[in-house]
Amino acid sequence: MVLRLENLRKSSDQLDSLNIMFGSIARKVSKKFLKLKNMELHIGCDLAENDHAEEWRHLAHVGHLKNKICTVWDFLKIPSKYQEAIIWHEYGHVIDGKAVLNNPPKHISKYVEKKANNLIQKHFGLNIMYDKNYHYLQYISRGKKP
Repeated sequence: MVLRLENLRKSSDQLDSLNIMFGSIARKVSKKFLKLKNMELHIGCDLAENDHAEEWRHLAHVGHLKNKICTVWDFLKIPSKYQEAIIWHEYGHVIDGKAVLNNPPKHISKYVEKKANNLIQKHFGLNIMYDKNYHYLQYISRGKKP
């Protein structure tokens, strides 16, 4: 697992925590999907930054860089519970095998988004929910709402 940064401009504690979280998720996923063992988290993707500029809640995507989940710099500013759920959600897209960058984010169907969440629930037992009080970002439901 590699945490790839375009520019190192965030605190090492933030990055260490995110690296540990991503590593933990990546290990769980690669146990079930060996072909995904080389995934990386790419922070500072220009395409992701463009999507994020159009719609704040678009913080991550997959599909244009092989074996990478791309995020924006603002991803480091959100609470870790949302980071975790977003990473899981993006892995759902990778498991689905469909690149989601064929269309601009606003044209991605709700079906594709739900399918990514459903695949994570099916394979890992995690329910990804949406927090209507925090930019409608994903979180993992563990019996209580944030």
